Amino acid sequence: MRLGGSLALPISPASQFFSELQGSSLSRRLPTKRRIEMCHSKVVLCVILFFASLNSLVSRAYCQTTFGQITGTVTDPSGAVVPGAKVTVTNQETLIAREVSTSARGVFNVPNLNVGTYRVRITVTGFTTYERGGLILSANQVINVDATLALGATETVTEVTAASPAINTETSALADVKTNRDLEQLPLEMTRHLADKGFYTYAFLTTGTSSVTTTSLPVINGVRTQSGTLPTMDGIAVTAYQGGASPVQPSFEGVQEVNVVTGNPTAEFAVAANFTVVTKSGTNDLHGTAFYNYNGNALNARNFFSDSTPFRVYNNFGGSLGGPIKKNKAFFFADYEASRESARNLMVVDSPLPQWRNGDFSSLDFPIMDPSTNRSFLGNIIPPNRISPVSQKMQDVLFPLPNFGPPGLESGNFRQQFRGTTGFTRFNQFDARVDYKVSERDAIFGRVSWRRMPLDYTDLVPTIGQVTQNRYGHSAVFSWTHTFSPTLVNEFRTGVTYHRNRYYLDVIGSDLIQQFGIQGITTAGIHNAPIVRIDPVTYIDYDDFDDSYFDNPSTTFEWTDNVNWTRGRHFVKFGFDTIRDRLNETFTTSLVYGGYNFPGVFTGFGYADFLLGIPETTELAIPTPPRYLRSTSAALYLQDQFKVNRKLTLNYGLRWELTAPFNHKLGAIYSFDPQTGALVIPDKGVSQVNPFFPSNIPVVTASQSGFPKDSLLDFRKGYFQPRFGFAYKPFDNEKTVIRAGYGIYGNLVYRSMARDMGGGPFSGSATYINSVTNGVPLFSFPEPFLSSAVAPGETQNVQGPADEGPLYAAVELNRRTGSRPGGSSRFVCGDADCEPDLPAQFEPAATQHDSVLNGPPALSSVRSDHLVRKRRQ
Repeated sequence: MRLGGSLALPISPASQFFSELQGSSLSRRLPTKRRIEMCHSKVVLCVILFFASLNSLVSRAYCQTTFGQITGTVTDPSGAVVPGAKVTVTNQETLIAREVSTSARGVFNVPNLNVGTYRVRITVTGFTTYERGGLILSANQVINVDATLALGATETVTEVTAASPAINTETSALADVKTNRDLEQLPLEMTRHLADKGFYTYAFLTTGTSSVTTTSLPVINGVRTQSGTLPTMDGIAVTAYQGGASPVQPSFEGVQEVNVVTGNPTAEFAVAANFTVVTKSGTNDLHGTAFYNYNGNALNARNFFSDSTPFRVYNNFGGSLGGPIKKNKAFFFADYEASRESARNLMVVDSPLPQWRNGDFSSLDFPIMDPSTNRSFLGNIIPPNRISPVSQKMQDVLFPLPNFGPPGLESGNFRQQFRGTTGFTRFNQFDARVDYKVSERDAIFGRVSWRRMPLDYTDLVPTIGQVTQNRYGHSAVFSWTHTFSPTLVNEFRTGVTYHRNRYYLDVIGSDLIQQFGIQGITTAGIHNAPIVRIDPVTYIDYDDFDDSYFDNPSTTFEWTDNVNWTRGRHFVKFGFDTIRDRLNETFTTSLVYGGYNFPGVFTGFGYADFLLGIPETTELAIPTPPRYLRSTSAALYLQDQFKVNRKLTLNYGLRWELTAPFNHKLGAIYSFDPQTGALVIPDKGVSQVNPFFPSNIPVVTASQSGFPKDSLLDFRKGYFQPRFGFAYKPFDNEKTVIRAGYGIYGNLVYRSMARDMGGGPFSGSATYINSVTNGVPLFSFPEPFLSSAVAPGETQNVQGPADEGPLYAAVELNRRTGSRPGGSSRFVCGDADCEPDLPAQFEPAATQHDSVLNGPPALSSVRSDHLVRKRRQ
């Protein structure tokens, strides 16, 4: 006797998920075509798992997508739900359609829809066909379409002409969208101005946002721009290192929409404030645009200090073209924008008077003292044989002759208009995007963007040359969406952004030093100029104008995967995100070619001190090691949009982040140990320590202090961020919603923190304070530095002559903690003896560096016994 039957066992949600992933029951034999599809699904799954495995190998991730979602509930005239209804959602511009069926509770959900305008069609036997078009879907938006079907034949179509929902009624997130139409028609400034914010300007129209002067990013509800505001372009992070996102942006012609999430973002988002830019894609219709803007000096007002309006001609032009490659299947879109400017800018300089250049100060009403005799020069005229040849060469190169005002005018006596630009007004950029529906299950799109913005200007003196600045912003993205089943959709996305801001003086500083005849400087080949401060003429200080040599080529790579799974009234979404940051920066202070200060302490007049070649102080630095910062971060998230009923939707989720701090490729970062008072550097950073750095400040390695060896920072490994919110519609329409949410969000603090960890013991300058004793200066042109005080491998023990003098002599070492010279360390010698006034914990540098740093011999023998002789009373 043969027994037959079956046993019904409950199936877990996980089993159902993987069953849907495979596309069939595990026990049923598949036909060849289905087996091929199943193999393809397994390949996709392997790809997902492969990238997920990267999380174990890498350690800020900003996962988010640019897709939208359409959901709703289908009911009959009595209000009962209609299960099994066929729902077709069609993009009205590309005619690409997606089909799903309503669940047992009459709920449907169509995720991963491109930004655009959609039509919803619902059919089921016994009811008329429901259609509603004109649904405008934005990035990360959920549109709810509740449909009530009428009894009748399926061939009868009920067309609903209601407007697209104006507010989001399905999630707790707060967002504001500006479309391409808004960008073009709102009467706001969109030219490339000084901050070059471009279309990011429109973010400031959103409630809760404000502008700051140092970045193109908005402050959103008080969230700090450098640590908690994230701009993305087609779902890929584009934050430029410390400089905002403005260089990485498409042309206005290529922007589909700008979406600003201001509050309560779901677990998919890393930070509390998000800025999403979505680019245009092609459609079935061939369409294009072209534009041209002109501005000229005839339309502008003159500068208050100028006799006429500076010459300027500005042309901004571009266009776009998009359409089908193959209708209903493949589409393209491309745009190009450029601008050209010919302009002149007014420069106002305080230049030395012609008679001053020859040593004639007879027009001054106070005496010019001779430091060699401590008496005034006869007639206030310096003899020609006393004028330094170095000073003569410097004034011929640095200072033009006065050309404005009456003779004897000292302030603003040189004025001239120079060719240049008024901002980033000479640029080229293009964007290109292709969307392709490979099959009913697969769709891909890719985009590349390229942008270059050169800038030339003269902001100090015209005789040295102009500053050249080039900014680059490039990006690319690739997205692949695979539909395993109507209820299970996966998207993998990867992208890269590249930003570079490089500016430099178009002169080689070592060539100037050689031309002047200054000795004691070994740095060569850098585009920069020395700092020359002479009272009362215009200072030559490119550090002060932030125009010293700077270059920061930086790249961000990102890989992200998002899975959407619809299970009844639950719309589950989960995924991962991995980012690799490579942030580089080279800043070279002008002090590598020396700083020369002539305030007039020796003769009573700065320019007279300069002609004699006797600076009060000089400064000298060596180039700081470039910042080669690296970080890899990852995140996982899981969230659920639970449609409790037609009025109430819950949003809850959990996000885990492995937000790793940055490390330096060469170890040139530092921290501080409050227990010992020592600076801490990575072990591999020993060779990068600046020999000018004061040796009385203890410096130890990370391994000796117990700090993390590369980043010097501990960070949280189990950083879980819960999110919860709800959206409640009190009425039976889409016009009113009550929303609330709570969440814990991460920030991007390590990005800005890493930059602040540069400098310290890896940068610095030596400052030499001059004195005149018995008519002889401690130093002067052409040797304005006490080279024995800073030469590696020798003992730094510098002091002035023992005889009394009107001033004092010293060597002061400055410690730069950022990109500008900072604090100093100086030991003072008393009157009774000349023992250095050292800190209690001071140890000779030879012992300290040998035992702690274990560095090269040249570094280990540097001492910091800086003696200062004060004048005896």
